[in-house]
Amino acid sequence: MATDKVLLRHCILYEFQQERNATEACRNLLKVFGTVSDRTCRRWYEKFETGDFDLSDKPRSRRPSLIDDDVVKAMLEQNPFLTTSEIAERLNSYCQQLDNLKIAVQKKRPAMFNRKDIILHHDNARSHAALGTRQKIAEVGWEILSHPPYSPDIAPSDYHLFLSLQNFDGQKIQK
Repeated sequence: MATDKVLLRHCILYEFQQERNATEACRNLLKVFGTVSDRTCRRWYEKFETGDFDLSDKPRSRRPSLIDDDVVKAMLEQNPFLTTSEIAERLNSYCQQLDNLKIAVQKKRPAMFNRKDIILHHDNARSHAALGTRQKIAEVGWEILSHPPYSPDIAPSDYHLFLSLQNFDGQKIQK
């Protein structure tokens, strides 16, 4: 039986007002609805004990979508076999992400943004190696630190992290 979440919340509130504990409430609701978990009852009981009796969902914060869902639906109606990477490539979603990164760096680190030697570390993922992405990075004026494909050696980022290890020349570090 499909039940409405708000109905279940009202029932949990009723059980709370009847001064039953969360386990009893869960047991009673399982007999009738068969869908509520003990943890859900406990979470709502904790909320009611603080005096908050609002049964509606709170708005959740999430990252706003960069791409219009209707555009993606239209693309999928035309060709239902498109992969997510093909959709992202056609919509230049990674280029939009680079625009957001540029704005964030400009806002949060203006001194760094005014320098001309910003290096962006990329792997060789399809979206990173796409022509549109490389053109966008060149347009912004950043340099790409390339990542060697399938390299068993140390990655460039690791080399810079462990550069200070060269100073030890195989000596043991004493505590």
